[in-house]
Parts: sequence; C-alpha cells; structure tokens
Amino acid sequence: MTLNVLLYLVSDTSDNEHSHEATEVYTGKIENILTGIAIESSLYDPIWDPSSLGAVQASDLIEHLQKGIDILIKERKYFSYLEPRSKKGTSEDLLQFAKEYLAACKDFPVAKIEVKR
Repeated sequence: MTLNVLLYLVSDTSDNEHSHEATEVYTGKIENILTGIAIESSLYDPIWDPSSLGAVQASDLIEHLQKGIDILIKERKYFSYLEPRSKKGTSEDLLQFAKEYLAACKDFPVAKIEVKR
C-alpha cells in the first residue's frame, strides 16, 4: 500500500467568500512499508501524520522534513539494516521522497497539505 501526499493552493474564484478553487502543486507517493524507518528518522509525523505537528500548510513541515533528512543521511548505514526484506522500499527511497517533498514545501510554502491513505 502507498501513502499519497498532496500540496495544493487555494484561490478565490469569486466575490463569494465560500467559493474557492484548489490547484494541486505537488503529488508524491511513498510505500507504507517504510513507516518503521520513517519513525526512527523522525519523518513519520511530517509525512504520514502532519496534523500531529499542527501542520496546516507546507511551510509548517520544512523544519521537520529537514531534520529527518539530516538523520537519514547521517545514519545511512543504520537505516539500511531496517529496510524491509521484500525490498519494496528502501531508506534511499524514503530519503529521495523526503527531499522532493521538502523542495515542494519550499517552493509552495502556503500550499495546504493533504494526506491520503
């Protein structure tokens, strides 16, 4: 199973304050089998459960994603031992995903976050 992460911008479409249009600016998928590595590297909450951090928009995740990326890079060998035997996902896959997600958060800091399980 995969987790889908979306960032989208909301804009007013008329004078009516309840009329908004959402434009998707980032979509990413990551294997749920990597949650163990994500927990150990402090990436679980910003990726799988951003609401637990009080995160509403992309800028709220930047610091958390960077911290997890730094941990994954620093402890690369350790995380390789935690990889699932099925090889359906690796710590390198999580690292690449987190880097891409971080870049999108920096590019669109006011984008809203949506996580689909």
